[in-house]
Amino acid sequence: MSDTPVYIKREDALLFFKSKKNEGFDVLMDLFAIDYLHWEEKAERFEIVYNLYSTTKRQRLFVKVSVPERDLDKRAAIYRTLVG
Repeated sequence: MSDTPVYIKREDALLFFKSKKNEGFDVLMDLFAIDYLHWEEKAERFEIVYNLYSTTKRQRLFVKVSVPERDLDKRAAIYRTLVG
């Protein structure tokens, strides 16, 4: 995998992360949000970026999910819930 991010829809996140865990992406290296407050061309204010790493494949995967402000806390916890 390259460092090019994968963009997924919010409603697909749960299944996507479960499938990636099954593919060996077993470590959440980083998790952060980008605030697009003054970017009119963005439909949602925030993007959550998950940096996943596979210890067996030695690959990383960046996953971006657009999130409305009201859902920011819920989306940040999704991956933690899956690998817990």
